[in-house]
Amino acid sequence: MLDPLYRHLVMDHAKYRRNHGALKGEGVHHLYYKNPTCRVMTSVLELFSGGIKDISFVGEGWSISILSCSMMTDW
Repeated sequence: MLDPLYRHLVMDHAKYRRNHGALKGEGVHHLYYKNPTCRVMTSVLELFSGGIKDISFVGEGWSISILSCSMMTDW
């Protein structure tokens, strides 16, 4: 029953990435990480005194890596 919903969600994030792109300005921090079987992905956080103001990711690689970044930043 959840399989079609899961497939739809995964394919939607694969086709329409959320929060993909760099952030610029004061308070922007980059977190680089590498999946051993993939290319380097970068999480970009814009912080302010109370917490996270914005989040995005930059990178290319396996679909599952892009999907997880897209889903992680979809808040």
